[in-house]
Amino acid sequence: MEHLTGITGALGLFEGHLVVKCLSSITNVKSYGPFESERGVESRGRPFHLEMKGWDIVGFHGRAGSYLDAIGVYLQKLITSPTLPMEPKCDDEKFEEEGGWELVEVLSNLAF
Repeated sequence: MEHLTGITGALGLFEGHLVVKCLSSITNVKSYGPFESERGVESRGRPFHLEMKGWDIVGFHGRAGSYLDAIGVYLQKLITSPTLPMEPKCDDEKFEEEGGWELVEVLSNLAF
């Protein structure tokens, strides 16, 4: 089963605003993207990368006005069985004991 394991992208200025200009997603199978403005590679800006071994991305959060200013992810620990293919699983009681959903803010108040 394919599951999301990371994101990459770039921050840059667009019409005077610091925005997410390019975004790609990474799964355990392949990468998708980049999804970006029509201006292309030369205008991408400052790159970022988030990929954590042993974790799956299970949700997103962000900040936006007219443009996407920031993006972050919610992570869940990946639990695997040696006899089954890798896929995310969640034991609610154990999950809560280990601290529940982890929040990782990828882009926050970054400045050039």
